[in-house]
Amino acid sequence: MEFQDIRYLNAFFKTNQDLKEHLEKTKNIILPDTKDKGVTINYLLKVAKDEVFMLSSERYRHFTRKLKKIVTKTELHTYLLELAGKDTGFNVDALPSKAWLIDCIYSLKTDHHIFDSIKEAILREIPKG
Repeated sequence: MEFQDIRYLNAFFKTNQDLKEHLEKTKNIILPDTKDKGVTINYLLKVAKDEVFMLSSERYRHFTRKLKKIVTKTELHTYLLELAGKDTGFNVDALPSKAWLIDCIYSLKTDHHIFDSIKEAILREIPKG
């Protein structure tokens, strides 16, 4: 069945970029760049079928500052899974860019601890009382 879906799509969309742009426009969502690992035809099919996490254009917020601490893509993906409550459609060995993962987390929770400054992180760890 999946092979037939792909053949059908190839008649309309010559590249993954064409399909990505179509999905973003029709679903009003923000997707990672097609050059990112994991953004395959199979991922885009899951997006088309509403099987994976998608971030609406209205909710999307771009994180413009620099993170104060080093966070791996795998950690970012784990945080996104926790916040989204839905599968992202990506394998740990084929994740999209850090920037997209950070923007998704920021869009869902602007006060997530990865956005804390060093001072805020220290204050958060000091017991109150």
